[in-house]
Amino acid sequence: MNRQNYRYLLLFTVILLFSACKSAKNIAYLEGAESLTPSQLAQSSQPFNATIKPNDLLRIVVSGSEDAETYFPFNILTAVPANSNETYSTAALQNYLVDSKGTIDFPVLGKLAVVNQTTDAIAKTITQKLRSYLKGDIVVTVRFADYKISVLGEVTTPGSFTVKDEKINILQALSMAGDLTIYGRRDVIKILRELPDGQKNIVTLNLNDRNLIFSPYFYLQQGDVVYVEPNEAKAKGADIGNATNVVFSVVSIVIGVASLIVTVLK
Repeated sequence: MNRQNYRYLLLFTVILLFSACKSAKNIAYLEGAESLTPSQLAQSSQPFNATIKPNDLLRIVVSGSEDAETYFPFNILTAVPANSNETYSTAALQNYLVDSKGTIDFPVLGKLAVVNQTTDAIAKTITQKLRSYLKGDIVVTVRFADYKISVLGEVTTPGSFTVKDEKINILQALSMAGDLTIYGRRDVIKILRELPDGQKNIVTLNLNDRNLIFSPYFYLQQGDVVYVEPNEAKAKGADIGNATNVVFSVVSIVIGVASLIVTVLK
C-alpha cells in the first residue's frame, strides 16, 4: 500500500469513528445526567399527583369502624355482564364519570366538584361531608378506574397501557411499549395532553437531554398520548416504498392493457 492510499484509509477511519461517536450521542438517553449535582437532582424529586379531568372515571369506596351495612348507601353496586351474551350475574362497585362541568353525582352527597383536584383531595372532601351522616372512623378511598396512556409511532409494541399505581414517567411509558425502534427519533418525542378545559396541548421532549427529568411533562397524566417520530431514513424509505408501489401498479396496468390488445387483435 503506497503512502497516498494509506492517508485515504486513515482519513476514512477517522470519519467513520467521528460518525459513530455522533450517532452514539444521538442514541443515549439523558446524555450527561451523571454530572448533575445532588442539589440539581433534588429539584426533580417533587411529588407527583395526577389531577382529575372531565371524562375521567373514578372508583370511590367508603368504609370505616362501623358495621359494613352502615356504608351500603355510599357504595352502590352495579350489574356487570359476565359474558358476551349480556348475562348479568356479577356485581361491582359503581364508577363515577366526571362530567363536562367537572363534577360527579355521589350517593347522598349529590354533586361534587372534582376537576383539577387530586384523588387524595377528593377523599378528604368526601370524608368531611360524610361526618354529618356517619359516626366513628371514616375511610374514603378514591382511585382512577381507567388510568391509561397510549404510545404510538416508532416503538416496538405501540398501544394503550393501564397504569395501576397512577404514576408513570415518559421513560417508563416507552419501556412498556418495548422502547424505540432503530428508526425512532430520540430528540422528537411528542406528548398530546387534553387540558381540563378541553383544549389540546402538544409538547416535544428530547430523550437525549439530561434536563428531561425537570420537564413538567416528564410524568404523564391520565389519557396522555406519546408519539415517537420516525427518523429521516425511515421517512425517506416510506416515500420510496410508496413511489415504488405506484410505479409497479402503473406498469401492471400497462402490461394488462397491452396483453388485452394483443389478444383482441389475434
